[in-house]
Amino acid sequence: CSASGAGTGTSDTARANARILADDASHVAMLLNLLEETDFYVRYHTIQLLTRLLEHFGEKLCSTIANTEMGVLRLMDMLSDRREIIRNEILLLLVSLTKGDGGTSGLEVHKIVAFEGGFDRLLDIVVAESLVDGSIIVQDSLYVANNLLRENPSNQKFFVEMGCAERLASLLTLTTRQILRLNERSVIAVSLALETAQHVLSSELPAASAAFGKAAIITSLVSLASTTHSSTGVRARALQVLSMCMRGRTEVQAEVGMALVSAPWYPPQVAERITAATSGVSDRANTADTDANEGPALVRILCVALYSAEEAERRAAIECLRAFVVENDEGQLHLAALAVTPPPTETESALSFGRELLHALAPQRGAESASIRAMRWYACRALECIIADSSAAKEIALRGSVGD
Repeated sequence: CSASGAGTGTSDTARANARILADDASHVAMLLNLLEETDFYVRYHTIQLLTRLLEHFGEKLCSTIANTEMGVLRLMDMLSDRREIIRNEILLLLVSLTKGDGGTSGLEVHKIVAFEGGFDRLLDIVVAESLVDGSIIVQDSLYVANNLLRENPSNQKFFVEMGCAERLASLLTLTTRQILRLNERSVIAVSLALETAQHVLSSELPAASAAFGKAAIITSLVSLASTTHSSTGVRARALQVLSMCMRGRTEVQAEVGMALVSAPWYPPQVAERITAATSGVSDRANTADTDANEGPALVRILCVALYSAEEAERRAAIECLRAFVVENDEGQLHLAALAVTPPPTETESALSFGRELLHALAPQRGAESASIRAMRWYACRALECIIADSSAAKEIALRGSVGD
């Protein structure tokens, strides 16, 4: 089917031959039957041919595969092939087969893949290869999983019922050391896994929420959201997942309220104030040690909203604060009290929720830059979250003052 580097006539001939293969169900069935052969080259070239046919005649071939007895199952069996090249090729084929342009037949394929143990097989690959390694095999496995779950309530429910939500939450429970070692490949893989979590949590099934409501995963999500060792996409997605975990769930909100995270990131503005407010800390080595100290999760989230250079992160952080106060009167009043009466500077932590919020709201000396105005805008949005739909929180906020 490939005509790379060939003239128009050759390309047209190749497409005509591809159409002959794709239009005849017996030809497609023959190719699928060839996958039963264990010879490397037979499997390799058969998978490549099916992939090329999908690229040109996706909906037609998807329909034929769905209607061929054992057709999808034969493709799934290739995931058990121990030869890495075969696994790579079948994953690429499954990415094409499940990407969503197969119409009704595509939905049927999604259902068959899921009910034939597709989720467990894909997660087995991710576990075996390691999520934080971020290999192409891991990325392609997660692409397929996301294709199967995207806007598909039936598959989302099946994913949760098969216990896969717990496995996914476990994969995303990363240590600080693992987060520090994220590289370009692993950042892509973690972002894809977070997308998978978003699809699963969108089902709003109690079991899905419970899987992502434990202290370890909450700490991991906050750390991912506030470290410079992940990309903007990862930080924003981590905050979005955290918001979905918290909304209306008091036990998760309580976990977030108590969570302490060790993330090696403070915005420069905050780092300068920490250094100035901490007596005896004047050299860079001691400042670095201060940066590594644990900090309250809510303060980290607020700092992302106030100081991040990326709009997507700031919006996600605000949504996270909003999710924290939904049906959480105690937490909402606590944040309102912190905003009015932050702890004194000389306390052991120079970084507090109330102090950062009030600093952002206070008038700045001299001309204000665009970044200062943006900081104040997001500070106002954070304050709006704190007092929203709560007369008691509004009364507390009115007792406070901003600036001198």
